[in-house]
Amino acid sequence: MDLVKSDWRFYAVAVFLFVAVISWGSAVAQKQDKLVLLMDTDNNGKISRQEYMNFMAAEFDRLDKDKSSDLDAKELAHSQLRVSHRANP
Repeated sequence: MDLVKSDWRFYAVAVFLFVAVISWGSAVAQKQDKLVLLMDTDNNGKISRQEYMNFMAAEFDRLDKDKSSDLDAKELAHSQLRVSHRANP
């Protein structure tokens, strides 16, 4: 009987971990989809070097609160990606 109980716990944990990994993978895919939508200004489903650089320049400007053209540690602490703008070509 103890073997059946421990098998049940093992399978319950395995199922929980499986669902967690699948959910995490889905969240990563959604974040990638959002990045493509934000960066892909010509809507061809790909991100060109210029689209990427435009997006990163806009992100740098957003983070550079004091407009010093340098990012300090305090400004970098706010560097989490936000869906707040779309890079302009």
